[in-house]
Amino acid sequence: MLRLLLALLLTGCAASAPARPTATPPTSLPAPSPAERPLFLFTVEREGRPTSYLHGSVHVLKQQGDGSEPAIDRAFEEADALVVEVDIEKVDQQALQALTLELAMYPPDDDLTQHLSPETWQQLRPMLEKLGLPPSGAQRMRPWFLSITVAMLGLQAEGYSGEAGVDRRYLNAAHDASKAHPVIELETAEQQLRTLAGLPEQVQLLMLEDALLKIEDDAYSESMFDAWRAGDVEGLAAILFKPLRAEPRLEPMYESLFFARNRTMTDRLVELVEQDKSYFVVVGAGHLAGPGSIPELLRGRGYRVEQVRVARSEQDGLRQ
Repeated sequence: MLRLLLALLLTGCAASAPARPTATPPTSLPAPSPAERPLFLFTVEREGRPTSYLHGSVHVLKQQGDGSEPAIDRAFEEADALVVEVDIEKVDQQALQALTLELAMYPPDDDLTQHLSPETWQQLRPMLEKLGLPPSGAQRMRPWFLSITVAMLGLQAEGYSGEAGVDRRYLNAAHDASKAHPVIELETAEQQLRTLAGLPEQVQLLMLEDALLKIEDDAYSESMFDAWRAGDVEGLAAILFKPLRAEPRLEPMYESLFFARNRTMTDRLVELVEQDKSYFVVVGAGHLAGPGSIPELLRGRGYRVEQVRVARSEQDGLRQ
């Protein structure tokens, strides 16, 4: 469960945001021809530097290899190292469990019912029971953790698993002795947990409300995963950043989980790609879409960042 929790730290919080001012306007890219289709893969180039790649990950999938593409696998095989948000294999599970209990649970003299109105708690109870989560256990959880737990249970019920996620696939390959890729982390599990736990309580409560709404929306998960499979960057951004347009009070969540982290990860990526090596970077697809995304920030630093397109096969045409 801890492993899946780590995989869902961002998936469980997916929402949406309004356009934000940026240092440079997004680069206008030509529309793909009918004979081509886009992948959720970007090249990162600068004169005199090897090409690196940005691959948008979905942290949970229904089956291993879902959404895999030969062009993406070749980019991984040709790179000198794999770059991920967190290498799950390196996480100390006992330390993560202890930190989670510290940050995610209320102390014995407090619980969620003291932070919600009685009416809201009574509305919440049947939804928790439907997910198989006893209200007596849920009320001990802080809102940010309960929102992720709700998302986790909802996705599990739909057949999704963290073990089948894109990150897991490439980490397994990188740690395979026959393919041996050094693995570089952009963050730590502790940083991700503390980012969530540090959100203002009112924002955490809005996160919980948003997670419960998504559970009731049968089309939400599939529309998000369909946009990812299709390489539809704008479509995914519209889904992920929709709630913020409707609820401006979610701004601190988006700033902490997306925009601030995008800036920090971009700083680290610039340090890496200036070392004359090729990197295959796998981060949550939400970090590569929308305003303030990593591709946009890299373009502002003078890098040429373009989405990869491949020839459309006859099978692709049948799926349209």
